[in-house]
Amino acid sequence: MKKLTLEEIQHQTFLEGHQLLSQEYKNNKSKLAFTCPAGHLYTAAWCDFQAKKRCRLCGIKKAHKGCKKSPEKISELLEKREYTRTAQEEYINNRTKIKLRCSKGHAFASDWLHLQAGHGCPSCFSLISKQHKEIAEYVRSLGVGCEDNVRNVIDGELDVYIPTKRLAIELDGLYWHSENRKPDIKSRNRAKLVSCRKHKVSLLVVYEDEWKSLAKRKIVQAMIRSRIGVFDRKLRASSLDLRTVAVKDRRNFFEASHIDGDVPSKSAFGLFFENKLVCCLSLRWNTKYGCLEIARFATLPGTTVHGGLGRLLKKVEGRLITYSNNRVGDGKAYAACGFALADKEEHQSYWYTDFKERVWRFRCRRVSEPSVLLLYPSESEQALNGVFSYLFKSKRRDVFKIWDYGHRLWVKN
Repeated sequence: MKKLTLEEIQHQTFLEGHQLLSQEYKNNKSKLAFTCPAGHLYTAAWCDFQAKKRCRLCGIKKAHKGCKKSPEKISELLEKREYTRTAQEEYINNRTKIKLRCSKGHAFASDWLHLQAGHGCPSCFSLISKQHKEIAEYVRSLGVGCEDNVRNVIDGELDVYIPTKRLAIELDGLYWHSENRKPDIKSRNRAKLVSCRKHKVSLLVVYEDEWKSLAKRKIVQAMIRSRIGVFDRKLRASSLDLRTVAVKDRRNFFEASHIDGDVPSKSAFGLFFENKLVCCLSLRWNTKYGCLEIARFATLPGTTVHGGLGRLLKKVEGRLITYSNNRVGDGKAYAACGFALADKEEHQSYWYTDFKERVWRFRCRRVSEPSVLLLYPSESEQALNGVFSYLFKSKRRDVFKIWDYGHRLWVKN
């Protein structure tokens, strides 16, 4: 195919109302500077321009315009939920407050964003959600007694508490545990963790989207069984075959066995029982500390491998670091294998959520295009004005931070 000249590209962009600013053209993959018909400055490769991937700011505004709901759509949802409007406010966007009354006579105000997400009258809201009930029922199905909404064990409330194991299971809803609902949720999570440690209560935190996902639910159920001491199979590491694990096998194993899924790694080793991978450890290079880091470690759901971590670590030479996730464990397995707690500062991280799913913060880095920065200069402003959700879902929705419970750094020299 004949390579276009700069003049030919200028002519084609002019015909579509855009202006080419770049004075040099290398190939259809190199970035070029344009201004759109609205006057926004943006950059795009010529192949992207031809595929209609152009001004990001115009795309965001178009998505915003498209997400505005008609009065008929709103009335249809209110009728279905048996809500009546008590005032006729002008509807501007999905954050416009609508004054409502439920079928039981409770007056409240909500917006389209929360109504379509399933939220409604706060007075009718059950203190125990459907997912909370399902987790409690699953614990009881294992022959273990548990209590709901316990307030006399720690300095706060525990969703599901198993007295015989001193185990607390917290279900964090994406709406109720976001900064939108609780601006101080970061410190709240930290306070609950500290209180659990103070009262010697083991904490397991499950996010709403994990329980709703059938694949993740199986992993959560296996974690609960493990904490209670119920296993389908018990194995000893010394009786298993130790082999290097291929990339595809590693990826499939961690996606089915680790609550956070797989991450890229340098190498992986595993223990095999009857030619099936039952325990795996992956390694990656940590540039900050200049040594290897345990990227992932997991056993097959329903299986316990005594001495599995210790045997796999014998394959690693030199200094090694790892992190334990406070919401799923305390890191005692690492301590038993010779790791030392290296950092008392337990840094908390976060995801962004639209109340339906969580997106890791590294996928929501601040967009640095001039046209976007002009309107939304900070990360928080881009999050609250639909820039992030437009990037990863092609829909303009506000997203809010949802915090974790921190991590501990462990070092083995």
